Amino acid sequence: MVSVVNGYTCFTSCDVEAAKQGRDPGKPIGTPPDGPGKKSGFDKQPATVFGASLQQLLSTDPSSGSNASAPGKPTVDLLV
Repeated sequence: MVSVVNGYTCFTSCDVEAAKQGRDPGKPIGTPPDGPGKKSGFDKQPATVFGASLQQLLSTDPSSGSNASAPGKPTVDLLV
């Protein structure tokens, strides 16, 4: 069955659901949204999230020159 919903040509029920939400069902998955005001869900999220022992490195000042980790704990140097 072929139908037109909100101006989009739909071939399946999944296409109809996407068209009802205002998304073009003919676009490939992962295509960024069009138009002003439409943003990706990943906007303003950091590219890297540090956790566990690396979380401590975010709160230290690397320019101080001192080893901010507790004695006996290993340090991690990352070269980018």
